[in-house]
Amino acid sequence: MIMMMCFAAFAQVKTKTKTKTKTKYSSHKHVVKKAAVAANSIKLPHDLFKKLIDSTDAFVINHATEFQHVDLPKKNYDLFNSYIRDSAAVEIPGLKSLIYYNYTLKDGRVIIGDIFWNDRNSYIVFKIYDKKYVNYYSRQGVDQLRSIFKL
Repeated sequence: MIMMMCFAAFAQVKTKTKTKTKTKYSSHKHVVKKAAVAANSIKLPHDLFKKLIDSTDAFVINHATEFQHVDLPKKNYDLFNSYIRDSAAVEIPGLKSLIYYNYTLKDGRVIIGDIFWNDRNSYIVFKIYDKKYVNYYSRQGVDQLRSIFKL
């Protein structure tokens, strides 16, 4: 499977771009490396996501450095969950999270994680039973968090 992804990534590299004075080719090493990292990223399984939707008892969003938090009202759980995309995202090394969260489920379990973004990418990391899942997080969600915490 990884070999197929690398082949697909390499096939995409063959496109060339023209500038005013020269033609340049994209580096295939970067694309292959990114494809390999994406292959290692795992999105949140549907059964666990359904559990978040059906059995969240409390949901708290925290600012990592300012000691601010928001106890999200139950009526807004679905809105927050709608910002989570059903596809694996690639983590960006060195990117710092300003926001972390925790879901408390009705059975007492707590699911924690962080939300990361920069100018071009955004993703949410779930940490469940020593496993890590990484999903894309929409820009609308990032805008909401910026608004809530005045970022």
